[in-house]
Amino acid sequence: MLTDGAPSSTGRTPTAISIWRRAASFAWLAFFTLATLTLLAAIPARWTELTQPSPLIAAHLAALGWVTTPYAVWTLGSEVVFAAGFLLVAVFIFLRRPDDRMAWFTALVLVVFGVGNQSITLTLNALRPHPVGQALFAGFGFAAWGSFTQFAYLFPSGRYVPRWTRLPGLLWVLLCIPWNLMPGSRLDPTTWPAWLFMPLLLVLWLTFAVAQVYRFVWVSSAIERQQTKWVLFALLMVIVGELLLLFTLNAYDGRVIGYLMSNTQAPPTPGLFAAITVARSLYIPIYLMLPLGMAVAILRYRLFDIDLIIRRTLVYSAVSAVLALAYFGSVLLLQSVFQAITGEGNNALVTVLSTLFIAALFGPVRSRVQRAIDRRFYRQKYDAARTLAAFGARARDVVALEQLSEELLAAVDATMQPAHLGLWVRHTSGPGRPGTP
Repeated sequence: MLTDGAPSSTGRTPTAISIWRRAASFAWLAFFTLATLTLLAAIPARWTELTQPSPLIAAHLAALGWVTTPYAVWTLGSEVVFAAGFLLVAVFIFLRRPDDRMAWFTALVLVVFGVGNQSITLTLNALRPHPVGQALFAGFGFAAWGSFTQFAYLFPSGRYVPRWTRLPGLLWVLLCIPWNLMPGSRLDPTTWPAWLFMPLLLVLWLTFAVAQVYRFVWVSSAIERQQTKWVLFALLMVIVGELLLLFTLNAYDGRVIGYLMSNTQAPPTPGLFAAITVARSLYIPIYLMLPLGMAVAILRYRLFDIDLIIRRTLVYSAVSAVLALAYFGSVLLLQSVFQAITGEGNNALVTVLSTLFIAALFGPVRSRVQRAIDRRFYRQKYDAARTLAAFGARARDVVALEQLSEELLAAVDATMQPAHLGLWVRHTSGPGRPGTP
């Protein structure tokens, strides 16, 4: 036990540690206040920008039949909900884990990414005409991507693992400086030749995956592995949701992705403008899964449920895909049959029969898909279930207590794999009971 003034294992006294902790807490709260005030200052400017659109945007709104004020309320409301979601989760993590440095850093990442990401919300863009606003816009952009890239190397222990990740971490910071603070200059990586910039960017993104896989397999504890699963699951849901949204809208208009990445360019057609507006609105619920996943991972709340969630996600995603293909295939087949018989291709009976067919398929398909996923991804659970089922079948035919005990011990050893195993059989005395002379 340390007494006041006694040095700790790090060489610092508890008093010094307390002072540093208070200073760090004050700095975090000051930064959070700055981010919140910057967001609040940008809201009126963004409202003016939306309610007094450029002639091209006004023409798009008129062509679509959209009224300017409701459009402005919806757009600005979506952006505020996004930022507020990240800020609230960040404060919650900060308050619930006051002694965890990784929790503080995670909360900081959520603050700066929610306010200054520049790719998902455009609120801070409205401050750029003013010199101070431009400095805040660039500073938060650098903080958002600079901290987010380091998070991939530090989570969940707060250390760079493996050690070589310090090099790509430093390179990310060096790239983010001109990328955000000197846009358009020769140092800005977006102005470099594509043959240089794109391979470099791809390699740096791959280092995230390599670092997390190495940490997960060789370094992380059981709890840290579950934390990693939560964050990666949330990130995967964000990526899948964004890709589905982008490819769906890009099928409608092939310019959607390009204009979303440009942020400031005005779409040339009303249809493209509508698609981009819808995309930015739907980004909100998709990206809010990221702070929720981080919060669960950091706070360690019901961590082991993640295996069940991943398993059910895999099962029901695969079942949905199979049933969707079966449904559309049955509709096309039955339509062809009815058209050949009756001469009418569109028949309400086709829809009814296809729906009944899918309802009958759901149970068998789900069972088969679940067994296949358990065999492929949850082999230990699948083998355990088979072992217990086999033990139950054999136990019905075993009469001798010694043989039944051996069967039970073998089943427990195969399913639970304990370090030590033993069986205690209680012999009670009394007329007609085991143990009676």
